[in-house]
Amino acid sequence: MNADRLDQTIADAISAGVLPDDARRPQQDARPWPVVLLTALGAWLAAIPLLIVIGLALGEAALEGVGTYAIGGVLLVGAIVLLRARAAPLFVEQLGVPALIVGGSLLGYALFRDLPERSAAAACAALVGVVVWAVPKPWLRVLLGAGAACLVGLAVAP
Repeated sequence: MNADRLDQTIADAISAGVLPDDARRPQQDARPWPVVLLTALGAWLAAIPLLIVIGLALGEAALEGVGTYAIGGVLLVGAIVLLRARAAPLFVEQLGVPALIVGGSLLGYALFRDLPERSAAAACAALVGVVVWAVPKPWLRVLLGAGAACLVGLAVAP
């Protein structure tokens, strides 16, 4: 179905009352998947040494005490901001995924270090639920939802 026929079909459905008055055709991502894939690979390869340098610079502060919560929270919030940005370049957007993983891992490490296992799993599941709500990417929501389901299972398991 070409664009003119689709626009006409949507207009007919709006006039028939099937669709609401503000219904529009979904916006398509104009980037071809090989470009996205290669850019993501470049961002991941650039993120690895960056995270190693940050880890070496922060040292023990990243793994002990309140520093783990602070660094993990900053990384997680920064990743969400990057992933929600509409006008961010593709490379910068792809840097948000490793930052999301590292920030979430640091917060999970800190919670499991400081709380009983069931409480930590429940807190992590709630945190993942907040991240799922905040991240607009459907593929990332599915992966995070699966992780949250595993954490809920861990929290309620005998």
